[in-house]
Amino acid sequence: MRSTERASILVALAAIVATSAARAQTEGGASAPDPRAIAARRALIEDAMRARVAGDHARALELGRRAVELQPSPTLRRFVAEELMVNRRWSEAVGMAELCENDFRSTPASRQRDEHVAACRAVRDEASRHTARMTVRFVGQAPEGARVLVNGEAVPAALVGVAMVVDEGRARVECAPPGYRAISRDVLVLAGASVDVPLELVRSERVDPTPGGRVGPVDPVDRTPPSRVVLQRPTRVIERQTTSPLVVVGSVVGGAGALAAVGLEVGAVLVAGAFDAQCFPRDVPQSGAVCGARYESDQRTIDVLQGAAIGGIGVAVVGGALALVGALRPTRERVTVLATGTGVVVGGSF
Repeated sequence: MRSTERASILVALAAIVATSAARAQTEGGASAPDPRAIAARRALIEDAMRARVAGDHARALELGRRAVELQPSPTLRRFVAEELMVNRRWSEAVGMAELCENDFRSTPASRQRDEHVAACRAVRDEASRHTARMTVRFVGQAPEGARVLVNGEAVPAALVGVAMVVDEGRARVECAPPGYRAISRDVLVLAGASVDVPLELVRSERVDPTPGGRVGPVDPVDRTPPSRVVLQRPTRVIERQTTSPLVVVGSVVGGAGALAAVGLEVGAVLVAGAFDAQCFPRDVPQSGAVCGARYESDQRTIDVLQGAAIGGIGVAVVGGALALVGALRPTRERVTVLATGTGVVVGGSF
């Protein structure tokens, strides 16, 4: 490591540790901090600073967060806020920068304090430009214990149904309470926008495995009138198996539904791709009224196309089920030709 880099790490480390020691003296009069925790925290900060210099910002963020858990300080919160912003975790950076700024404002006035406050405010302002507000709400009464995930992280119950700050870009909203169908929605979030995500839970359908019995009483007596024809001996028995009409109908319906679903989904992908090409060229989000207005229009179009595609899939499933039932139960035709004294009697069963 170069001498200048080592010097910068030592200066930053000294500032963080000094601020933490001063804070411990003013707040911890009742009980002294654990020396082992202090030593471990110092090692975490040293490793975090080295990771920052080496360009490993993910590692620097992880170590900095662990040091904050052991003992927070204004300078350490500034470090974590800056690493959150480098890692493009915009909404978390906003919150940490606000804590950093408030902490420094409670310290005695000095030139160094003003510099720290300005740095924390700069992080907050820059990160805020890449955030939006999202409201995830349930349509109707939500079941007890229903948990909502946004990008894999649980949303606190206090934030369900109210606007919360989220990062710009694509967000995946998921909810899968017991006894209900799982919901998974991908939402495009533009910086500065307000997005409403309604979740309508539908109970899972239960299939009764008990086979149905006979309906009504069964007459044990065969009341078929006797035949007047005297049968001598069968001369020929013909048994034929024909294709059930359900196979043809199911194949046509299923094929049409599948083609419609594929076409509609391709249309939705094309609409999303056209929007990304204009408003996210080379993965760089573009702000402005044009993209905002187009987002609303394109999102509605995508929702309609995807909803229709799901309907097409349902039609395809129904058609496939009809064809399967027809294939498992083909139509059978049995014809028996019997000889009598002077003629023939043809009996058929279907």
